[in-house]
Amino acid sequence: MKKTKIFLSASIPVDDGKKDPRYYNCADVIAIRDAVIALATAILPDCEIVWGGHPSITPLIKKVIESKGEDVKSFVTLYQSNFFKDKFPKENDSFANIVYTDTKSDIAKSLVEMRNRMFSESNFDMAIYIGGMDGIKAEFQLFIAEHPKAKNYFVSSTGGASKLLPEEFMQHNSKEYKDMKQYIDDALWDRLFTDYDYYNLFLDIIKGDLKA
Repeated sequence: MKKTKIFLSASIPVDDGKKDPRYYNCADVIAIRDAVIALATAILPDCEIVWGGHPSITPLIKKVIESKGEDVKSFVTLYQSNFFKDKFPKENDSFANIVYTDTKSDIAKSLVEMRNRMFSESNFDMAIYIGGMDGIKAEFQLFIAEHPKAKNYFVSSTGGASKLLPEEFMQHNSKEYKDMKQYIDDALWDRLFTDYDYYNLFLDIIKGDLKA
């Protein structure tokens, strides 16, 4: 049976003086870390997970892989832009499947290159968004353009863009909100904002997806 393939978009918001302060003002760092660890723990090796390398997220995925054993390595794929070659976290060495993408003239173009390859080289069933800042919005927009039939889950209780974006969708009754509500009922929508039992939340999401 084909494994459900999941794109993870996640990061811990930081105050770098450049990003919208709303991202880190509402971010719950502990919840972000707990959610990433719970996701990897809940879905591996029954599902596959793909994400773009981030120094705050990659070590968390590595921790779960180490706890589960070598067998799960083939079910995780890390994309990393060579723009950050001098800043790669040491945890990158622990992953068997790493795709390094070309450096472009600046960081923005390099990230677009990485994300375009990431989304075009896999047939995703869903995306899960945790915490994050501008990158969450950028990845969501690219993801739905490439995979319009895939499902999108914003774990809003973690704060950051994953909270602000769905609140904005809901407020404006946007197309994005209507699309998500086709497969997210009211109870699950509320849980995405309030449920900190991430392990069981993700199990319920995956079980629901497998039944669909």
